[in-house]
This record gives sequence, C-alpha cells and structure tokens, in this order.
Amino acid sequence: MTKDDQMPFEAALLARTGPIEALLRRLLDDRPLSS
Repeated sequence: MTKDDQMPFEAALLARTGPIEALLRRLLDDRPLSS
C-alpha cells in the first residue's frame, strides 16, 4: 500500500469509526465509573 492509497484509507477509517467511537463514549458515560 503506497502513501497515496493510505491517505484515503485512513480518512475512510476515521469516517467509519468516528460515529462508533461517539456511540461507545455515550454508552460508557451512561455507566457509573465506580462499581
């Protein structure tokens, strides 16, 4: 994989994981940190 191929790949990866990360953070924030 060349750097020219890697840039769009990383951008697509960030675009895909962004909403998922936000969703996970929302779920984690709903939980009490101290159990």
